Amino acid sequence: MLNLSGIEAAQCINAALHKTAGDLVGAVKSVHQGKTFFSPEVTRILMEDYVREMRTRGAEDSYDLLTPREREILQEKLNLHSLAELILYAVSKGVIS
Repeated sequence: MLNLSGIEAAQCINAALHKTAGDLVGAVKSVHQGKTFFSPEVTRILMEDYVREMRTRGAEDSYDLLTPREREILQEKLNLHSLAELILYAVSKGVIS
């Protein structure tokens, strides 16, 4: 989970408020279709925060950023009950080979 500082959250809000009506319509359509929508500015801010968090924690991939409880929940949601099942899932999704 990404935690934005007050400044980063303000930047995201400011970027969202300075969109044109066409941008807003496109965003609403995307969300209505069940998709996630972030403006390019918000995407940039989120990616910078993600990379900074990875470096701060010395993580090699985003799985390393998860707390033990978040990992447990992820395995439950994916219906994986052992390390072997987790590895097979990762191979099937191309995460590892």
